Amino acid sequence: MVADYWRGLIAGELAGRDIVLTGSPVNAAGAAVIESRELGAARVFVLGEGMGTGSPPDAEWFCLPIDGDSIMEVIRAGQAVLRDLPDDARAALDRFDPDGEALVIGSFLNEAPEVAGRPCLAWRRPEWLALEDKVVVDELWDAAGVDRAPSRVVAVEDLAWRGSEVWAGDAREGFHGGAELTRWVTTQAAATASAAEMAAHCDRVRTMPFLEGIPCSIHGFVLAERVAALRPVEMITLRSGEQFFYAGAATYWDPPDPDREAMRDIARRVGAELRRRVDFRGAFTVDGVMTAGGFRPTELNPRLGAGLRALGRGLPQVPFDLLNQVIVSRPDLDYRPAEFEEVVLDAADRHRGGGTWRGVTTTLEPVPVRPLTWTGDGWRWAADDAPADGWVEAGASNLGGFIRLTTNAARTPAGPSLAPRAAAFYAFSDAELGTDIGALTPASDLRRA
Repeated sequence: MVADYWRGLIAGELAGRDIVLTGSPVNAAGAAVIESRELGAARVFVLGEGMGTGSPPDAEWFCLPIDGDSIMEVIRAGQAVLRDLPDDARAALDRFDPDGEALVIGSFLNEAPEVAGRPCLAWRRPEWLALEDKVVVDELWDAAGVDRAPSRVVAVEDLAWRGSEVWAGDAREGFHGGAELTRWVTTQAAATASAAEMAAHCDRVRTMPFLEGIPCSIHGFVLAERVAALRPVEMITLRSGEQFFYAGAATYWDPPDPDREAMRDIARRVGAELRRRVDFRGAFTVDGVMTAGGFRPTELNPRLGAGLRALGRGLPQVPFDLLNQVIVSRPDLDYRPAEFEEVVLDAADRHRGGGTWRGVTTTLEPVPVRPLTWTGDGWRWAADDAPADGWVEAGASNLGGFIRLTTNAARTPAGPSLAPRAAAFYAFSDAELGTDIGALTPASDLRRA
């Protein structure tokens, strides 16, 4: 089976090596530890960023002290500490790997080519990372021949309210995602507040009309001879008043077939331009909105996206995050690109999945995986004899707390947006888990209505 072939390519990079896992909380690394061993790793050490939710892995580990007031602050703190490990972390790593020969496997956000002198399997090249800046991407859409909404890039001091717009800040402090430094501006008061926020973090801002519709993305994989285009993923971006609330990804939603194929064509065009422009390899996403007039891109992620885990549910023997790192580091290998697109796309269509999750500033009591029932307009704890429509998990994070709803694919319909169920989950979370998120509303599906 071709999936076993791809797994073999990963094993070829890990077999017999001591492995250092980074980029996740200690308690979130258990599955990666098991996977590494099954792929032939000799020994595994977890260099975790905080403790997180759950139990420690069955491996040696060290907890790096990471915190922040936002998701992006936590991510940047994690990147910074890997570039300059504290003395106690370096000492623990040296005890595990005194010869400095271990292979470091970071997260999909890793920007470091090495950690304490040990090579990383893959990292984000600076010229790739630069294209995640939201004030430069429109030129790439134009070069790739992709239709987009009109936009302007203005100096932060020139920001002015011109009606309902979305403002996205530049990457002066580093890339940002999860709807941070992206603001829906509908009033003069909102414009004044958003301009002050942007001035504290940015030099330039992209402004564009607010686009109503389903937030969604399309994954592509740039290989040596082909750009493999996968299926659309719904981005669970809810609305909290006039602010965006990013909260996960899922593959249940289906746009009309012509829209799906248009998104896949965009992925091929953008992937080809990425390869031509910066010799890009591996996974990327084009994020945007399925408007009444079709898909319009809003940002480029020259890296894999949160939806890839859901896309890969049908091929559990292929750890796509690791495969992507091998594609980046070993572009010379034969990945059977035509089969890759066909097999992964078919599996993703047949096996849906995903859910909603969010880091919160509230400190939460741990909730081990527990079943929920969907009532048609909300969630409740499942009775002992009732089938689960989803499972909730809650606990600690570097931000404070963390909550997740994993949906039961066997009991979640394919076709409609998952966002209404996601919005209802956070109402349940406020009532039952003690979060303080407030009312959320889903986007409107204008193409399936």
